[in-house]
Amino acid sequence: MNNEKIIIELKNENEKLKNEIIYLKKTVNDLKNENISEININNPPELLKTNWNQINTIIENGQQIEINFTLKAINLQKGKSLKTFTYFFEENSSIKIILFNVNNKSYKYSFSNNKLTIDFDLYNNETLDVNMLYNETYFGLCNYYRNEFIRIPFYVKNQQASIKIKFPLKYHLIGFEDNNMFKLYDKKIDDLDKNFNIYYWNGIVPEKGLSNFIKLSYKNAKWKIEFNEKINCKNKIKNTTIIYPKFFFGGNNQNVEYEISTNLSDKIDNKNIIEKNNKFYFIFKNTNLNQIYINLKITFTNSINNFWYYHLKEKIIPKFFDDKYYFYFNQFALNIIKKDKSNDPNYIKIGKWIHNNINYNENYSKKILNPLEILAFREGICDHFVLLYITLLNSIDIKCIRIGGYACSENKKIKNLNINENGHSWVLAYINNNWIPLDATWGIYGNKFPVSHIFEFFINGSTISESSDDIERCGINKKMEFIEDE
Repeated sequence: MNNEKIIIELKNENEKLKNEIIYLKKTVNDLKNENISEININNPPELLKTNWNQINTIIENGQQIEINFTLKAINLQKGKSLKTFTYFFEENSSIKIILFNVNNKSYKYSFSNNKLTIDFDLYNNETLDVNMLYNETYFGLCNYYRNEFIRIPFYVKNQQASIKIKFPLKYHLIGFEDNNMFKLYDKKIDDLDKNFNIYYWNGIVPEKGLSNFIKLSYKNAKWKIEFNEKINCKNKIKNTTIIYPKFFFGGNNQNVEYEISTNLSDKIDNKNIIEKNNKFYFIFKNTNLNQIYINLKITFTNSINNFWYYHLKEKIIPKFFDDKYYFYFNQFALNIIKKDKSNDPNYIKIGKWIHNNINYNENYSKKILNPLEILAFREGICDHFVLLYITLLNSIDIKCIRIGGYACSENKKIKNLNINENGHSWVLAYINNNWIPLDATWGIYGNKFPVSHIFEFFINGSTISESSDDIERCGINKKMEFIEDE
């Protein structure tokens, strides 16, 4: 559901790398104008970026980023100098420079097209200490689920560096239970940061720089959903019953409240609306109407805590594929596990492979594919990701089930929700005597699951009708709204 945003951000990162390479080529061309006989080819002039310390603070509409580093000129002949440095920001972001200092003093810079450039004369072994603070804001951002990009540029390669990630206490870091890159920061070290969750990394920057997405979710959220259905009949409706499941009852949803009405009655447990066995029965008998309406308003809270289906028994979950394909899928899954050298559990290794190798393509929304076809096409939507994930997990004796619901990430308020656009599915896997939600489409694995994923129903989830009338159901119009963090 969120792959398009990630792909765009990765493309932007590639574009930044191209710009940075252009900058480096410009530096080389400048050097060509110098006396080439004075340049040591094995140790060409270089502007090192050392002592890189970065703090990324998550704010309402993006990030506030503070970077401290040292520019150092090396391998220059006597009397020669380096003259410029350019920093490239995210291209699709709105940048506001709050502070820019060099050697603890305000310093002149130029800024255009999300590039900041400073000029100077820096001779061999001379240094400049740079400190900059800026806000980076995005468009179309929701706050209850955040997929934030963290990076250190490639030109800091082979240098010691550190990053702190700070975010408000109402957020939880999703998927980091099994991520060894960032560590939880000890708040006792700095009491000024007691209002934030803080994670950190320090080490030597790799050749390609350092980049990672971090996923943040509100710990709790409140939602309001409204269902409206119109039912037509050529004649007067005499004997029709419409059965709704108790949508959003279960999963990680809590405090579920229902407000129900029809154009006959607005009361539950009378002759027209009956609640029984986790279902609502809308009963229409001997009416004078040839058109009826059902309105169902639901409010509920959900959270990141995993109390999924405590009543669900592991033994009732069947395998998802024919035994004749067991060997093929088993060997495929074991090969994924073998090639992944990380310390991640096997179920995460398989999920990562699917996330990285199956392309999300909306054009497959109406295509029914089996697991072999999904592997062949390497494309699909969330249901295809789920089918393949379940199949590969089954092949290594991990039992799973498909979960249906919604996944919302683009806007704070969602109106006229279309199940084909926001409907989503993911996997519930039985691991170490616990049910763990997994989403290979979004790349989320772990005991904590974002509030953006809204469980709709489990068993008997569809609406059905029992009627001797010649009725026409016109479909259910759904509206959905994020109310607040709880």
